[in-house]
Amino acid sequence: MDYGNTGDMRLFAVMNFYYIDYLCRPITIAVVIFLFWWRLANEMYIYGSKKQKKTGLWINRKLNSKFGIDIELGA
Repeated sequence: MDYGNTGDMRLFAVMNFYYIDYLCRPITIAVVIFLFWWRLANEMYIYGSKKQKKTGLWINRKLNSKFGIDIELGA
């Protein structure tokens, strides 16, 4: 690949660094907490009794208000 002058090569290297840095970010504890509770609520909503479905919806509303991530149950 011909980058022309060295300035273009440096820009390409910087762009790759940020791209790799974005992909290799550690997963934060907040993401782990959200995924745990969302998966629990989703399983309750899909496979649970009427009371468990209602509790799953309640957990999902609390997650939406706390984290601001609106992923519907049953997805």
